[in-house]
Amino acid sequence: MTLQANLRTLIVMAALVLLCASLAPAAAEPPCIANPKSAPCIGARQPNAPPCLKGSYGPQTAQIAQMKYLAESMLAAYASQADVRLEAVLQNLKTLALTPQVRSGDWKKMRDLISAFQEQNPQLLVFYIHPDGSYYTAELGLTGKNLSDRAYFPGLMKGDEVVGSIVVGKTSGKKSFIVGAPVTNNGAVTGAVGAAIYAENFAAAMENAMPVPDSMVIVAVDKTNVLALCSGLDQRTAPPCRTTGVLPCLKNVEQQKNVSVVSSLTGWKFTIVGPGCPDR
Repeated sequence: MTLQANLRTLIVMAALVLLCASLAPAAAEPPCIANPKSAPCIGARQPNAPPCLKGSYGPQTAQIAQMKYLAESMLAAYASQADVRLEAVLQNLKTLALTPQVRSGDWKKMRDLISAFQEQNPQLLVFYIHPDGSYYTAELGLTGKNLSDRAYFPGLMKGDEVVGSIVVGKTSGKKSFIVGAPVTNNGAVTGAVGAAIYAENFAAAMENAMPVPDSMVIVAVDKTNVLALCSGLDQRTAPPCRTTGVLPCLKNVEQQKNVSVVSSLTGWKFTIVGPGCPDR
């Protein structure tokens, strides 16, 4: 099965388990808690189950272990899908950065190549940056604006790749994720080629590929706790996620004990929230 098909199955299973947990009456403590030496108890091996996944059950039941496993699997697949999409953009930019036209640093020589890539990827805003921060786009040519004040700029000009830096575009005015690759010539960085991925388009693509039930939310924030993504209805509607950058269950992501995973590509922290999550 494909990653997408596997995730859809996990989503359905996790939704059912979380729903049952939220509706079921409080369960009695399993026998192994009263007598730890009794028959094997899977739940007893999960003493640190996250509060948001406990539902109405005790912290040491088999149901919690199952819920935690499903949530972790779903979250890992969702984060992986986001990484795959961003990595694909990065690889294309790295290919562009190796072409003679782009390595020349001459906009007239690279314009047709950049324009062709832009036409093939309308969900992006493709640009070329000079070391002084001035930059060109296929539509505007030299924009008259400067990117040297962006947090990602110094690293990019030192030769580092950029993936997932969250900005509001100076040209588009839209919330975007920046992906960039340095351009080198004779071992020195002479510029960079980049793309702004519109957050709204990226979220819609994720929703189409990896739909998450409305009963739960997957949230991604960057290393500074800036909101990158909200799944489902929270991404498509204004309050509260897009307007304030927080959710009722995620007023402070760093203090949450929900199931989370951090992307090694972007540094984004993905967190899954189900029904019954305490409002902290």
